[in-house]
Amino acid sequence: MRVTLVVELLRKYSECPECHETLMMNQVEVIDKEFKAKCDCGWEIKHVEWR
Repeated sequence: MRVTLVVELLRKYSECPECHETLMMNQVEVIDKEFKAKCDCGWEIKHVEWR
């Protein structure tokens, strides 16, 4: 995954849209072309780069 895309996604999802808590780095995973973020409230996002 491109570093610029990771930075963009980290900025976008630095705060949970459901409960507005700040997401900690242990709640974010970047593996190959996949970005995952999750919150203790149950909200989660998965973004896959198709390039």
